[in-house]
Amino acid sequence: MSFSFYIHQVLDVSLKDTLAALPFDSLVVDAEVPDQGWPKCAHIYIDNVSVRSIETVLEKGTLQVRIFVASSPDDMALAAAIVTHVAGRYGRSIEPEDGESLSIEDWRQKYGTQWQQEHCDAGLRTIAAFYREEGSTMQLSGTRATFHAGPRVMEPLLSEPSSFAERFWALFRRRNYLDREDLFGPSLMVVRVDDERGKCARIAALGPEVPTAISTQATFVTLRADGGDMFHVPLDDFVTAAADSITWLGDDLFVTPGYAGTAWSSLLSAVGPLALGLEDRPELLIDCEDTEASDMEGGEAGSQEIGDGEGIALASGLIATFLCIAGADGSVDGKEIRAFQRSLLSDLDDSTMAMGISIAYAVNHFEKLTKSLVESGPETMLLVVAAARQQVENLFDADEARTYAERLYGMAEDVAKASGGFFGFGNKISKEEATALRMLKKLLSLDEDVSQ
Repeated sequence: MSFSFYIHQVLDVSLKDTLAALPFDSLVVDAEVPDQGWPKCAHIYIDNVSVRSIETVLEKGTLQVRIFVASSPDDMALAAAIVTHVAGRYGRSIEPEDGESLSIEDWRQKYGTQWQQEHCDAGLRTIAAFYREEGSTMQLSGTRATFHAGPRVMEPLLSEPSSFAERFWALFRRRNYLDREDLFGPSLMVVRVDDERGKCARIAALGPEVPTAISTQATFVTLRADGGDMFHVPLDDFVTAAADSITWLGDDLFVTPGYAGTAWSSLLSAVGPLALGLEDRPELLIDCEDTEASDMEGGEAGSQEIGDGEGIALASGLIATFLCIAGADGSVDGKEIRAFQRSLLSDLDDSTMAMGISIAYAVNHFEKLTKSLVESGPETMLLVVAAARQQVENLFDADEARTYAERLYGMAEDVAKASGGFFGFGNKISKEEATALRMLKKLLSLDEDVSQ
């Protein structure tokens, strides 16, 4: 479901020169742009604007410019600009896939802005017809993400036909560039629930005041009440309770607002009766072996190869522990963060495997992880700490997880004993820090004798 134009006999066409000549800012290409020539295949889009990329293929001196179904008018304008520039630069005609070659002037008459808009609208009618007939989700590759067009987005869109196209492209566009918004997630944490059966839960954390993207790969949404209790709510139940406030950006992902004040209290009141133990819905659990790292080939028995996902999770727990305590008084200044970062560097060769991995990943991804965690809020950070401990147990064993938890808590106490949050001038623990330490001890599943 696409439409192509062809320009023949342009063997030495230059992608670099073409991009420079196009009337668009911030063009992005998914292939290396050579000083001369054109890659065999290159997808081009307008950053922050395009919905779908324009595919270009150069083969035997013929440039094909391909427009995918569900492309927006902006995408179509980019394709038209590429076609007319290359044809004009080399004095060639343009051959549409449904007819004979045309001069640039005749092409503009037949395939100008009116045809382009009609073609875009026709593409969306095709999408809508497919959905009505099949009732299934259609996956469309966007410029930077895949848009899942299924019941959760199509039903509301189709209920208002007059604005269907405009709203469809707006959702698709936002999904493409969602990672540039000031929000948390989508982030998943895996928690072991049933050791005997090897079952785990996949949870998404949600805290107050922070807009959050939540993937439907999560089986539970976990919220922390003011008293510190965790509310584990099955994803579908959460969606039902929060239906009026969430925004679906495809059938695989939704975004919550930054619930604050009475909105957060109302949400907790709505989902509280739906909360349950993770083990209470066994059909929502997944096999832990699907989430754990595989054994290293040729390594020692029981050793694990840690992937980037696991390493980032452990590092996030380490940094979140520091931020929860250092920020207990309401803020963390740059001096405290730099001091903590230096302490990580001095401790890089740690004696325990889990903590050594945590420090290594924390050092390499410090700024990105710190920024993300600060934006996520303290409630979410506490969930990240708890999930990191569980991840260590998943990857290694209960003893390693216990050691990891004790090291985190010991570091938290050192932070709290320092005036101003870290490496200061006193050793008095404030009321706020003491509260945070108690909460941290509970989340890390540590006995009361860890500290005095």
